[in-house]
Amino acid sequence: MAPMGASAAENAQGDPGDGDGDPGPPECADADKRCEQAFSLADMGYQSVDLIGSFSADGWDVGVPMALADGTWAATTTVPWDTAVEYKFRLDGGQGYIP
Repeated sequence: MAPMGASAAENAQGDPGDGDGDPGPPECADADKRCEQAFSLADMGYQSVDLIGSFSADGWDVGVPMALADGTWAATTTVPWDTAVEYKFRLDGGQGYIP
């Protein structure tokens, strides 16, 4: 029997069975399987930074405002579990983008 929180496909090292050695995506308790994910960007003198992307239905338009602290812009948002997400940092209200 697999340990609590581990799938039966995982081996003793926690690998989900694909052999690459990583533990795979985190398990999320949410019914809709969304997990919190932190994003960060080193400050290069930006006035504002928003995180935009495919993590929500309106994520490319609305975005998530990021906060500047100690030279790093940071934000946490939920992303779909075990799904690739595309995102960009929108700089200074759309004056530039970092993929």
